[in-house]
Amino acid sequence: MAKDRRRRYLALSLATVARAATLRERELENLDQVTGPLRLVGHLPVVVVPPIQRSRLLVPR
Repeated sequence: MAKDRRRRYLALSLATVARAATLRERELENLDQVTGPLRLVGHLPVVVVPPIQRSRLLVPR
């Protein structure tokens, strides 16, 4: 009985996490159109800087 309850709880937890991740991806896709490519680092959306721009940012002239 307790094992079934634990299994059901785990299944619900996994479904909730999967749903939250999907919603988060959709949010990022919407942001993508505004700011450029985004990636998740931990739970924070981070704008991806292309390598050429990155070198310009890092190398003082």
